[in-house]
Amino acid sequence: KNELTLNIDKIYLQTDQITSMAAQFAYDVFLSFRGEDNRYTFTEHLFHDLESAGIRTFKDTETTTGESISTELVKAMKGSRISIIVFSINYVTSRWCLDELQEILEKKMKIGHQIIPIFYHVAPRDLLKETGHIADELAKHLYEESKVKVEGWRAALEAFGGLEKEGMVYPGAAFGSERNFIKAIITDAKAKVITHKREEQKMSMTTARKTATPAVDVEEPNYDVFLHFGGKEIPKFIESLFEALVNAGFRTFQGGSDLQRAENSNLKLEEAMRRSRRSLIFFSRDDDYSMWCLDLLLKILEEKRTKRHVVLPVFYYLTPSEVSTQKGRFQYDFHETYPRRFEEDTVESWRVALKEAAALAGMDNSNVADYRNEQEFIKTIIEEISSKLILEETKAAEDAEPSSIKLDALIYYPNKPPDRNKYTRRVQEVRGGKVVEEKYLQGEEVVAEFHY
Repeated sequence: KNELTLNIDKIYLQTDQITSMAAQFAYDVFLSFRGEDNRYTFTEHLFHDLESAGIRTFKDTETTTGESISTELVKAMKGSRISIIVFSINYVTSRWCLDELQEILEKKMKIGHQIIPIFYHVAPRDLLKETGHIADELAKHLYEESKVKVEGWRAALEAFGGLEKEGMVYPGAAFGSERNFIKAIITDAKAKVITHKREEQKMSMTTARKTATPAVDVEEPNYDVFLHFGGKEIPKFIESLFEALVNAGFRTFQGGSDLQRAENSNLKLEEAMRRSRRSLIFFSRDDDYSMWCLDLLLKILEEKRTKRHVVLPVFYYLTPSEVSTQKGRFQYDFHETYPRRFEEDTVESWRVALKEAAALAGMDNSNVADYRNEQEFIKTIIEEISSKLILEETKAAEDAEPSSIKLDALIYYPNKPPDRNKYTRRVQEVRGGKVVEEKYLQGEEVVAEFHY
């Protein structure tokens, strides 16, 4: 009872600290833009996609102009984790926009506020060198504003004009379409918001440690993602995924069969898993799932049940049903090798674990396994983790409770599945009046499989 009370106190201490820190920010992103240029076009699309990605965004809805920036806008900007500035052709004609720019620059200089400069049909060098119409517009402002104020605007424009490497330029060969350009902005914004929230948590945990009694041990995860896998060929894929996760800002631990065979390493892997926020379990047609791999799978699922550890199974060139029923690559091991080498109870516990992991698959029409190559598959995994992480952290901050987000499993097929209308047969499994499994066939070949 005392231990349970201690754990509950620990949870409340952590969540109170996180909530206090998160309460400073009403928004993830403050969007600065020139309304007459793109309020109902580019900016509207960007705003919609940010919100759809779970990134709370402030966008001024007023279409009227004013003499200076309103106190509401200043408050929204200061209450945002990062800022996105859309520099467009008429941005410098607005005193309102230039005031916003100064406020954002001041916040950047004081506390290192993260900014994504977007150069939309303008060149960064135009701001840096004050070329063309920018110089003309600044000269016009001198008729209505003091020289000191205009010089402040000029300095802000010059500062942001020097951030070409930190910003994004459109049009540009790197993005192609405007749709791709917006997707790139969303990816960058997600990474920066996640990094900011992670720093908030670190600061909260540091404060919690300072204020906690010696009996309360407040721990924070060492890793965002724990990669669990076995096999001979999959490490090449894991290396690419690991690199992509790290580049996206995720603290990632890479486990595997080779590491598990080292002395005492299984204990280290288990500790790394327990100190991770979520585990990615990879099942491959070439899996060499050893005793170490299967025992660690048991530990991961135990952590999921007892501590709401988030688990995402990823099926690589095989389906969840093959894992659940131990068919294909698993069949020989579970019907021949393991029964001879291990106790019956041990083998049965592994069977149950594989069935439980396979049952985590929650495929639906929003995440159909439709990947043309491995890089596209990796990109989808990164996007899935990013979006769920933002939702998870937002819910934890708003509810002041630990949250558990169920991640759908992802299935990788070597070839793009054909259009559903061309499937020759569909087979459904119904339990309790609900469809739990759906297979699409061409002849006798299963070309796509979904679990709900």
